[in-house]
Amino acid sequence: VDLVPRAGCTKIPLKGMFIGAKVVRGPDWEWGNQDGGPGKTGRLVDIRGWDNESSRSVATVTWTSGSTNVYRLGYKGCVDLCYIEEATCGTYYKEHLPVLGQPVMTMAEGDIAPSAGVSNTSSPCHVTFNVGDKVKVLKDVETLREMQAGHGGWNPRMAEYIGRVGTVHRVTDKGDIRVQYEGCNNRWTFHPRALTKVISKESFSLGDLVQVRNDAAAVKNFQQGHGEWIDVMKSVSFYFFRLKATSAFIK
Repeated sequence: VDLVPRAGCTKIPLKGMFIGAKVVRGPDWEWGNQDGGPGKTGRLVDIRGWDNESSRSVATVTWTSGSTNVYRLGYKGCVDLCYIEEATCGTYYKEHLPVLGQPVMTMAEGDIAPSAGVSNTSSPCHVTFNVGDKVKVLKDVETLREMQAGHGGWNPRMAEYIGRVGTVHRVTDKGDIRVQYEGCNNRWTFHPRALTKVISKESFSLGDLVQVRNDAAAVKNFQQGHGEWIDVMKSVSFYFFRLKATSAFIK
């Protein structure tokens, strides 16, 4: 990923619903007067995941009444709180943020992963993952071993799963990815940058926003038996489209 140097960029405080924020009851509140009543405020004292189900999805709040409880902050799509006074949590450079809607490199199920022992540090990666996503490890053994430090650790058996398709079981509080493989009782935790999302026909739904690959030769090859190829297709790779049907295998 190409980024401009930080020198000359403005460091911006990250503000929002973080520890220390002053909060009131939010849109999905269903806890009566647990907060002391409408309009009463509290301080957010902790944000964490809910068991193994989701990451950073619940928050602990101490109310001015003295009571402390845990509330949903995205858990199962519900938000019990909203802030009236934001808190800060670190800094960022806006020039280094991903662009919403910018295509993310992925690989198709039929693509061949690099063999163990062959470095592939420039392999594509999917920045964000969701439970149920299909993924592959595309790093060589040595690179993967180094990346695992502080991200679930290394087990020599992980090498057996390089190039194999697994399913995201959960995303940890640290942002690491726990993957389940068919026929394996263990769930392996990987550094997110070691994984690439695998795309198949079943990954698409009507209404999805998609972009055609900008490799005309590859697209021409994929089109055999799937609507075939016409030269005007060369001009569509720069555009985004809404998916109207999923009868063809889109790679």
